[in-house]
Amino acid sequence: MTEKYTPEQIERIINVCRNTLAHSPENAAAHHDLGVALMQKGAVDEAITHFLQAIKYAPAEHRSHYLLGIAYAEKNMLSEAVAAWQHVIKLDKRNDGAHYFLGKVYAMQGMSDAALLHLRRAKAIKPKHPSIYYTLAEVHLMRREPQAAEKEWKAVLKLQPKDPRALINLCALYLDQGDYQACISSGQDFLTSKRDDSRVRFNLGLAHLNIGDLAAAALHLEQAAALAPTDVDVMLALGEVYDRQDDSERAYAVWRKAAAESPKNAHPYFNLGQSAARRGHYDEAQVFWQQALAVDPKYLPALIAQAAMYRHEGKLDELLAVWREILAIDPDNTVARDNVAKVLKSMGKDEEAESVVLEAAKSGTTSKAGFVASLLDKLRR
Repeated sequence: MTEKYTPEQIERIINVCRNTLAHSPENAAAHHDLGVALMQKGAVDEAITHFLQAIKYAPAEHRSHYLLGIAYAEKNMLSEAVAAWQHVIKLDKRNDGAHYFLGKVYAMQGMSDAALLHLRRAKAIKPKHPSIYYTLAEVHLMRREPQAAEKEWKAVLKLQPKDPRALINLCALYLDQGDYQACISSGQDFLTSKRDDSRVRFNLGLAHLNIGDLAAAALHLEQAAALAPTDVDVMLALGEVYDRQDDSERAYAVWRKAAAESPKNAHPYFNLGQSAARRGHYDEAQVFWQQALAVDPKYLPALIAQAAMYRHEGKLDELLAVWREILAIDPDNTVARDNVAKVLKSMGKDEEAESVVLEAAKSGTTSKAGFVASLLDKLRR
């Protein structure tokens, strides 16, 4: 029994199986079919009981072991599920389902080598099953093997041209790899299937933004915003496009909406500050960066932006304070330590500059070999 039945049919099957077992309690087939019906009903615990009974009376029936594994997985009893599927393979070495589910569970447990072993066996047995390719791709991404993941998704497209999930994944992968034209190609292939998706539109928007096609970037990001109006990442990117188009009014409106949607996110205020600074409105930029830091006092991009501004304005006291604040947040930040020492040196505080570097050496906070010697050499020139 593997077909899907209506609730009424399931109840009739359950009654028939129960009546059969009342007269013949050792009937393995009745226990098996009752377990299947109970699974479809959602009564997983009772289904497990009957699969175990089916196995007791017909231990060589691999289907009962297989479905017992699925039932255990439904209950998140993964060790028991693995044991059941391993037994299936002992009975039926070419059982693609058992190999597939073992691969999935091993992947969930971080056992990527074992996952690949079983998933490849499943693929060899059933080479036209897209789910196997998708799971293989996920394992390869877990192992930081994007090219291998790409190969699996392309294999899906050979089986099912225009498969939306494969195209979505490839579009995102190519964007991460910086292959913007390939990202655009995969995204457009997805859109020609008369589907739409905010993630695809977002990726297409970023790809066009990165190649400088602002009009196309705006088109896709505006559509992404229409499909996912509360997505802050979309708002941030759309604001960036408007800002690059010198439409600061629309950029500000989008970023303020992002800030309202995500009050604990410092990034919208940082973007507002960057936009103001690019237009020479330095006081306004500082106000926005302070808003970012009010949201997240350890938000380094805003602190670094402030440091750049103070350096531009020649405000050494403020510049020193910011770099010291960055260093307090991230004691291993050699760039911050370098800048603290350099600012002190430019203020004529040579001994204090050297002491900053030497103190780092004593505390072991520097992370690069030769950093102390090279920095002291710079300071003494």
